[in-house]
This record gives sequence, structure tokens and C-alpha cells, in this order.
Amino acid sequence: MKEKTGKFYALEVRPAEEGRAAVVEYDSNGKGRDVLPSKHSALTHVHEYGGAAIQTSPADGKLIFADSISNTVFSLDVDSDEATPIVPEDPKVRFADFSVHPSDPRWILAIQEDHHTYPDVVNTIVAIDASEKKVHTIASGQDFYSHPRFSHDGSKICWNQWNHPDMPWTGNELYIADWDGGKASNVTYVAGRLTQKACPSLDGDWMERSSSLVIGRDTISCII
Repeated sequence: MKEKTGKFYALEVRPAEEGRAAVVEYDSNGKGRDVLPSKHSALTHVHEYGGAAIQTSPADGKLIFADSISNTVFSLDVDSDEATPIVPEDPKVRFADFSVHPSDPRWILAIQEDHHTYPDVVNTIVAIDASEKKVHTIASGQDFYSHPRFSHDGSKICWNQWNHPDMPWTGNELYIADWDGGKASNVTYVAGRLTQKACPSLDGDWMERSSSLVIGRDTISCII
């Protein structure tokens, strides 16, 4: 959603277009228009389930999307329909679950899933530098990651992680870190545990204009 204009975006998977995922922009009156060029399809296959293929940039209003046709991430100017690739094209690397820095839109957090060593698949949290088309690793070493998010002032990040055989609702961990222009520092464990009979799923996200995290139905204060 664009907070300044009240416009929001929805995915429409269309059988008449061979399952292509279109992006539709709706205004405050509910009027919709297609904004994704027809040569693109905003779908992902990360974790095989897919999802989390689009995100808007708070600073410049551009739409970040994963394209299942080229397997590339693009930045879309919804007014000009110009889509610019922001990562190198690689059919064996997937991206999803984007979070754009609130004041510096060059930086985008994402899940990266690398299939170069298939059947061993490597998942990481990465920061995409859209201006340089470079990808920087933020967190690695666990089997799965999800929900990478910038805080609302852009000073911190958070993410979830877990390992096989757990599913995220049977056991995961929530971490936070300071954001330092493409790097994470002061990585801090917050909650959860990596065991098969762990606490319920933790979906961390930042409260608006706050340094607190919401975890499911609970709120905890972050270390500043």
C-alpha cells in the first residue's frame, strides 16, 4: 500500500493468461488498473510454497516484484510502466518476502534461495543494493528464513529462522540487528527456540513509529 496516496496493490492469478500473476493498483474509490507489464508475472517459488512476491517502497513509491518468467527481481515505476532489474538474472536463484528501507530505497531486504547445489538448497537473508545490482548476505547458516523487515526508522532489522524438520509453527527463532548500510551488526536473539516442540510460530514485525516488535499477540521492547 502507498501510505501517501491510499492506493494499494493486489495480485490476480489469471487462468485466461495461463496462470500469469498480474498486479492491480486500486485507488481509494476501489477503481483498479493493471500496472504490471504483460511480459512479467509476479510469482515466487521460495520454500516451494511461493508467495510474498511484491512490496512497495515507502520513499519513492516504486513496486518491487519477483518475476517468475525471468526469475529476476525488478523495480517498477507504476506511472511509466518501466521495470528495471535490480539483481543479476540467474534461473537457479530465487527471491521473495521483500522489505524496502523507509528512507533509502536502494536497500531491499529479501529471502534468497540458491539452487546451484541442488538437491542441497541454501536459504539466506540478503540485502539487495538496487543501485549496484549487488546482493549482500545478512544472515546465513540456518535451513529456512522468513519475514525480514526494516524498522520504521530504518535503523534496525528483524527476521525469523528455523531448521528442518521443524515447520515455522512448531519451532523458530526471532532475531534483531542494527542496520549499517548493507550490513547487520549487534545481532541479538529475541525469542523462540529451534526444537521440534517449540513455541508457536513467531511472526515479528515493527510497530509503526516505534522501536517495539509485535510477536503474534505479544509486544516486546527492542534493545536500542
